[in-house]
Amino acid sequence: MGSTNASATPWLVEVSQKISAHLLQALQSDAGRLGDTSSSLGALARGRTLALAAYNQEAITSYQEAVKRDPSMYEAQARLTVLQIRTGQKEAALATAKRLVEQKPTFELQEMTSEERVSAYTLLGNALLLNGLTDDAIQAYLAALRTSVSETTAAARLAQVYIAIGKGEQALELADSFANNPRFREFSAHLQLVKAGQATMPHIDISHLELDVHGRPLSVAEEGARLAPVVQGDTSWCADVSDVLPGDALP
Repeated sequence: MGSTNASATPWLVEVSQKISAHLLQALQSDAGRLGDTSSSLGALARGRTLALAAYNQEAITSYQEAVKRDPSMYEAQARLTVLQIRTGQKEAALATAKRLVEQKPTFELQEMTSEERVSAYTLLGNALLLNGLTDDAIQAYLAALRTSVSETTAAARLAQVYIAIGKGEQALELADSFANNPRFREFSAHLQLVKAGQATMPHIDISHLELDVHGRPLSVAEEGARLAPVVQGDTSWCADVSDVLPGDALP
């Protein structure tokens, strides 16, 4: 007889159900195009499907094919940036993200496992951060917040960077803006506790920001306190089966 998993909270059930629905929709929408070898849409579909199965380099090749066939296929550029960040190709990621912002600064990438949208400037911010260009990354995240009314990932990333560089008060001002983003829900909740004087500011070492690590890793903010997410994981929280399980991280 199996034991009951007491940690399966209603929130985790809800999130897993939503992830499942989004993944099924994404797979079904791409299925009919996988055999299309003559168009950018076929290459995009193959890239999305391959990325979901963690065939990262093959997905990168497919996205590059899509962009070569149609330079205005901004989704392919955005997903290419995500995978280049994930695989540590920092110079390539920065070049792709810059090109996307130059061509379509208002573009927003629809996540494949949630309703969240991630702007081109947020992807640029992540690429800049991966390259150690913290000040430029901050400016990119701020630009994302200016250009998109629905952007919450940029606010969360910006809050994490602010904490890392010792600007905790500015991070607290952003806490409410990403409270409904499933990826950063716990981080927002912890900052709310900090604002209420019930927790201390989490420690984030900017030299250890790993934007190509999957999942939602946690770090102890203080002994006995609740756990708070740190800046790890790729931007889109999609394109990899490991992201279906919140605590699952690749080595």
